[in-house]
Amino acid sequence: MAKKFERLIVHVGMHKTGSTTLQHMLHQMKWGRVGPMDMIEINHSLACMLWFGSALNQERTLLNLGHDRASAARHLAQVQARVERQLQRSKKRELVISSEWLSDGLFKGKGRRGVLKRLKDTFEPHFEKIEIFAYVRPPIAFTTSAAQEMLKMRQGFFTPWASYEQRFGQMNFLFGRKNVHLRVYDRSKLRNGDVVSDFQDWLGWPQKSAKVPHPNHSLSAPAASLIYCFHNNRPLAQTIDENTFKIKSVAQIAKLKGPKFALSKGLTGHLLEENAADLAWIEECMQQKISDADLGIPEDAIAISGEDDLKRQAARFAPMLRGQAPIKPPEDPEEANAMAWAALQKHLKI
Repeated sequence: MAKKFERLIVHVGMHKTGSTTLQHMLHQMKWGRVGPMDMIEINHSLACMLWFGSALNQERTLLNLGHDRASAARHLAQVQARVERQLQRSKKRELVISSEWLSDGLFKGKGRRGVLKRLKDTFEPHFEKIEIFAYVRPPIAFTTSAAQEMLKMRQGFFTPWASYEQRFGQMNFLFGRKNVHLRVYDRSKLRNGDVVSDFQDWLGWPQKSAKVPHPNHSLSAPAASLIYCFHNNRPLAQTIDENTFKIKSVAQIAKLKGPKFALSKGLTGHLLEENAADLAWIEECMQQKISDADLGIPEDAIAISGEDDLKRQAARFAPMLRGQAPIKPPEDPEEANAMAWAALQKHLKI
């Protein structure tokens, strides 16, 4: 039986490279030979986690996704039914999956290969070829952004490395290096300064505008430190209602404006030194320099050096919850933490 489709395009992120914007554009595609895969949500990460990953066996992950095991299984069955109908009936020549989870840095080795192989085995019978596309963030920009995202999601302060070979090495192995297309994410170099225009140009599509959501802005230093304080002092959610309260509280705190959040040179310098071989791997793979180590810390930013620093900054900025000016925080991090947590409890009515 001849394969029905010419190409499956798999857009895999990376994190904070305009993926949400691109997903809204893809969802609105009404032109030509290309269309989005119907996996219910605009962002295909949930479907991929349930279908090709092990999320169905991870209760904490399901809770964070707003599901229990039964509802997740029902959701996956609906996704698979929609995809099967589309594969049978679509008149398009190319289909697109967009899931930044597929390039997530938290799983690796055999786990990553298994996920990608299951995706490949599922769709290869229907497509002449499968091609991977990803925007690649420079290392310090990635770590700074990922640290903020992890502050939103969990307890603790982490400065994850981008782990480029871990993300893309298995893609090269399974799909062939010529089918894995990587481009540096640098807003100053995007076509028209716009990721939608740049992606359409990259794929050779006509330039079409789309209604897209407001960008997911980075956390300010006040927001990041107070979100850290919230997670550090409140127990992990054990129910969907508790998780909903957590999400709403974090979203409320995240609106705080103020100085930019940055990482200290000590933290980033150590990361670059420790991961020099991995940085060399991605630069060889892309045949260009991607390091942003020479850009330094923005003048209007507060450089965070660790958890004690976050506690002091939380106390410093806690008065902003009441519309007041920041204060000089206590030097003792635990005293600062107690002060900030008291302010947050009153603000969130805990």
